Parts: sequence; C-alpha cells; structure tokens
Amino acid sequence: MRGYTLLELLVVLLLLSLVTGLIMPRLNNLYESAVRAFQVEDVLQQISGLGYQAYQQGKTWRLGQLEDSVNNVPEPPLTMPEGWTIGVDSPIDYYSNGVCSGGIITLRRKQFVQQWKLQAPLCQPELYEAG
Repeated sequence: MRGYTLLELLVVLLLLSLVTGLIMPRLNNLYESAVRAFQVEDVLQQISGLGYQAYQQGKTWRLGQLEDSVNNVPEPPLTMPEGWTIGVDSPIDYYSNGVCSGGIITLRRKQFVQQWKLQAPLCQPELYEAG
C-alpha cells in the first residue's frame, strides 16, 4: 500500500495557497463592483420614478437645492446607499404634473464617478459621455 509523502502534501498545500492568494483579491474586486452596480441601478430607478411620484403626490421637488435659493422647494425623497452622493450642475425641478426640467446628475462614491443625463420632460437617466 502506497501513501503520499510529506513532501508531496507540502507541495500541494503550497500550490493551493498560491492559487488562493492570486484569486481572492480578484473575487473581492468582483464582489465590490457587483455591489456598486446594484447600488447605481437602485439610485437610477429612484430617479426614474421621481416624476411619477411628484404627479401622484401633487408636489414639486428640486434636486440640488442651491444654498442661496430664495424659493425653498423641498428635495425629492431619495434614499442614497451609504457612502454615495449625488450632485447636479444646476437644480433639476420635478413638477406636480409629472415632468422635470432636465439636467445632468453626478453619482459619486470614493473614486467612482459617473454622470447621467436627464432629458426633459420625462427625465429617464441616460449615461452621459462628456466630450
């Protein structure tokens, strides 16, 4: 009866540890990019529904209220994932009739930055390619 030598077992364990060491960081990056994609999709779905919500509730909202604005129009009800921010070049108004003024929004989380264009009157997000 022949078994495995200690040297053979050590070589196999070494190879397994090397492969694991190479694969684990990539799996972590894959997981984080999948989580980021789901979070972006969630925010975009919320933004897509703001016009309908404004119509349904009969309210007017302003995304990106300026600090020195005279008209205090409330911000829309967005739930941002932890660590995410949304920015706008100029305020985007969602009116009670369900339309919006359009503009460009910027989603940020750490080094990730992506811009989306909201085309009036329905303001469905489209990836914005500046250039």
